[in-house]
Amino acid sequence: MITRLATFNGRLAILFAFMIGLAACGGGGGGDGENSGGFLPDDNSDNIYYVDVVLLDALGEPTNTVTTIRPNRLEITVTKKNKNGAPIAGVVVRAASSIATIDPEQGSGLTNADGVATFRVQSDGTLGAGTITASVDDAPAGTESGVINIQVVKANLRLGYFEGTDFIDGMIDVQPKETLSPGGTAYLTFSIVDEFGALAPTDEQVKLASECIGANFATLNPANPISITGQATVAYTANGCEGDDIITGTLVDTPSQATATVSIAPLSSTAERIVPVSADPPVIVLKGTGDGVTRKETTTVKFRVTDATGRPIPNVDVAFDLSTRVGGLSLGDTEDTSDINGDVTTTVSSGDAPTRFLVFATLVDSGISNTSEPLAVSTGVPEQRGISLSIGGGGNVIENGFNDAGVERLITVRMLDKFGAPAPNGTRALFDTEYGDVDLSCVLGVANGSGVSAGTPDTGECTVLWTSEKPQPADPDLVKTINDAANCSSHNGTGPCPEDLGSLRGGRSTVSVRAEGDEWFNDANNNNQYDEGEEFENLPEAFTDYNEDSLYTPAYSNPDCGSATSLADCKAAGADEPFFDLNDNGLYNKFNNPEQYNGILCPPEGDKVFCSRSLVDVRADAVLILSDATSWDAALADVAARTKVSSTTWGRNYMVYISDQYNNPPPAGSRITVTPTGDCELLSPSSFEVPNKVTPGAFGLELKTDGEGELSDVRVSMNSSDGSSFTRTFGCKVRTPPDPNERL
Repeated sequence: MITRLATFNGRLAILFAFMIGLAACGGGGGGDGENSGGFLPDDNSDNIYYVDVVLLDALGEPTNTVTTIRPNRLEITVTKKNKNGAPIAGVVVRAASSIATIDPEQGSGLTNADGVATFRVQSDGTLGAGTITASVDDAPAGTESGVINIQVVKANLRLGYFEGTDFIDGMIDVQPKETLSPGGTAYLTFSIVDEFGALAPTDEQVKLASECIGANFATLNPANPISITGQATVAYTANGCEGDDIITGTLVDTPSQATATVSIAPLSSTAERIVPVSADPPVIVLKGTGDGVTRKETTTVKFRVTDATGRPIPNVDVAFDLSTRVGGLSLGDTEDTSDINGDVTTTVSSGDAPTRFLVFATLVDSGISNTSEPLAVSTGVPEQRGISLSIGGGGNVIENGFNDAGVERLITVRMLDKFGAPAPNGTRALFDTEYGDVDLSCVLGVANGSGVSAGTPDTGECTVLWTSEKPQPADPDLVKTINDAANCSSHNGTGPCPEDLGSLRGGRSTVSVRAEGDEWFNDANNNNQYDEGEEFENLPEAFTDYNEDSLYTPAYSNPDCGSATSLADCKAAGADEPFFDLNDNGLYNKFNNPEQYNGILCPPEGDKVFCSRSLVDVRADAVLILSDATSWDAALADVAARTKVSSTTWGRNYMVYISDQYNNPPPAGSRITVTPTGDCELLSPSSFEVPNKVTPGAFGLELKTDGEGELSDVRVSMNSSDGSSFTRTFGCKVRTPPDPNERL
């Protein structure tokens, strides 16, 4: 059945408008209904408050129902004397529910000029009935409130697929629709929509079942149960099955189902098969943007014709087709005849729109068909917002890296283009580091760095090796240590501090990566090219950010490097940061005179007019922390007083901060144990594992003690993942026991 009540895009627009409403600070509205308002007895006073409560659905209609996937808007209106009285602005309204979640979490809001405070109500997963209570704390005659009853129900979800903007309820889309070759792969696409006909925003699970799947004569990738948020495509591969296989998809925890039929050619000895072999490359670039080397505008797709046993069959005619021709995507040869190896090939040329597509190959005589792997048309260069670095092999804190040479980390760069496709194989990434040694480069999908022994990297990524060397700060006298932490706001003393002590930061090493790519822009009209006036991110020349302030300090933080009296300030500000001279003019350029979008998606007519097709350096940074295992220290801080102390007192809350002399935390995986002695009792956790921490500052753990008897101690011990250990003992003040001789 085709649902045509509204287009998919139309429903999304309604829901988007609804979500904007939820985010607003207030709004008009109100609602009639039993128990929706509350007020004091009428004494003819204008100071009497009336509270009206109404719950609205995604279409703005009053409702008492909350579903498990869509939030509702709660409007609480405060007026004088009665519902039709004058609105009261600027009063604090509180909302609470016995069965749903109220947002904001504190459950309070301020009424606007219309007397309305707005909240968001959503399910916490509990089904059933309950209430929402609204109250005004500062009502002249005391707290005033209103109550409504609500019902939380499972969302009415449906399973099917979209054909354009039409939702085909109860059906699964199958590609190809022709008879599938034995051993071939079909792609099953299905969607989950909510009661408004929009893609469900929650993570749901679908199970696919059929006779072939149940008998293990067909496999699914991904396997059952299939997690889906809105829409999914599953590869169905025939493996010993034939005939019509009826597939039923069931949405877990709902009655919703959808079906599809895959027709598979017979498994007789005379049956022929056609199987995909390769696509080179699997991602091609938009028409007019290729360079013929790393960015190609055509791909060669190969299939092989065999008999049922896999023996190649020559001289068989094969027809080709595409799953889409969006943007002018086109086939080279629509037919080919298998050679002595059973191989047939065709080429696909890109159009001017990004898309994912399949190539269909069909045996002309028998109609047996199969598909290529999913292929794509994209820009073929990384975009600034698609480049990232990750640290492997132990986290960002290098175990005793301040003193030990040879400690290693694998650093992986991943790059995506404007449309989320992996940047093509052959894209070179260049690395630089502040301290230590790092491979100079790696090549996406082709070669890792020279220090990496692993094999060929995956498409869109590659890995380099970083190795510690004893760091040499620009001027050791300028490096901040925990002895300089007198202004630490968490405890107003020296010692480990959870806050950043500022430049120069000892033992922190920035690693930077850069590659040729596109600046980011907001494609407001979705035409896949930059148009004059669209928002974009103008990139200056790349640099290694030693002091982590996101500025090329020598040029834009203005340290007075010419004055001997301020030389220390100059160094502390990162004045020795290197930059990478993209235009080879010997100067650091911000490329802001004028600011122009730089990237492949600048149209030819706009090049050098309102944008540029020249590429820039896209870049990313990561910070490695070289801990000093010889200098672990701990500080005990009273949380309420924000002071450094030497002992705990029963009933008060404390924090213990641990760092090395440069205020760097222990490496990830370090174990910390807290042990009370004597009459001291521990009310807080007794063990902690240090997480991977990148931001400047010491690691903190909570400490709370109790007890009755004699003054005792509490011992904090750390076994670091670098092999070092450390113990600090603090006093533990306990309650004085009652005198047994004292008369009651």
